[in-house]
Amino acid sequence: MPKFIKYYVSETAYYVYEKWETGGGRVIDHEKYGPYLKFLIDGGVPDVESGSVFVYILNGRPYVVPNKDEILAAEEAAEKARLKDEQLREELRATDWKVLRHLEQITLAPKDATLKVKLTDKEFEDLLKHRQSLRDQVSDPKIDVSVGG
Repeated sequence: MPKFIKYYVSETAYYVYEKWETGGGRVIDHEKYGPYLKFLIDGGVPDVESGSVFVYILNGRPYVVPNKDEILAAEEAAEKARLKDEQLREELRATDWKVLRHLEQITLAPKDATLKVKLTDKEFEDLLKHRQSLRDQVSDPKIDVSVGG
């Protein structure tokens, strides 16, 4: 005989999962699925479990975590910050080659009269200032430096 489980995703919304004795199972239409309706008519009571990290079950009743909206807002803000940092780091990486090229050119130019330095000193300084402004906007990673951390 299959086992039926009600998974609550809010205090009122749920879906029903039919779990088979042989393993596996499936989500069912709990309003139309004959075996489930027969199970209920015969006095069966489905198990109740949480179907969301924001729902907990207490004495068979679902409750939503009170600060769910705050948690979701904090997660969204953290994701936006991560994406911004990723974009800033990518912009920094995209200019790495200009810095290396300039440093190599000013090192080699005195020895090779045919080599032209592409950036003026002012352009190079502006590039470095721009890169530093990007670094200033990037969040510092949280690194645990404690012993055993």
